[in-house]
Amino acid sequence: TDWRGCMDSWAGRRGLSSSNSYIAYYSSRCRRSLGYVVHRLAQIQVDRETDSFQVVDRQRGIGYGVKEYAYSEQIRKPSFTHLPLVLVELDHECCCGASDCGANGPRCVSTEDAAELSSKLKCPLVQTNGSEGFTSVFDALVAECHRLDSVTCLGAVSVPRGALPCHALHLGDGIVEQK
Repeated sequence: TDWRGCMDSWAGRRGLSSSNSYIAYYSSRCRRSLGYVVHRLAQIQVDRETDSFQVVDRQRGIGYGVKEYAYSEQIRKPSFTHLPLVLVELDHECCCGASDCGANGPRCVSTEDAAELSSKLKCPLVQTNGSEGFTSVFDALVAECHRLDSVTCLGAVSVPRGALPCHALHLGDGIVEQK
């Protein structure tokens, strides 16, 4: 997930990423990084007030740049309350460059503040220390997001061509009687 969001090409602004799961990370040595995370989560919360569903026709290439219909699937864009989210506290040097940044100094975000935020968001809090490899931490977090995604039934569901969006497809076994 690109936590920074996507660049809006015509306006040069950062938009919200359209991902179905997020890893929100901050440095325990910088209050501004935690503030940034809280700000972005608030933006996502406003943007994702309700679940939305969309049926998309997928195509496959048949050669020479020609494509044909392959299958249809329903995509669920979850509301903030159903969004898989992992909050990560990195005990690494902060590189934000802000004037009041703790950079490589002592911890300035308390464990209690992080636990309280995690509790309010109803998401897991993963705390890392400086000795753990950055890549291995994120590999584990991405795996956790995939696990949460599979449990919450956010994945695409195959539907017949021309089907209308149906929220019940993302509940239970995914089998809905067609009328």
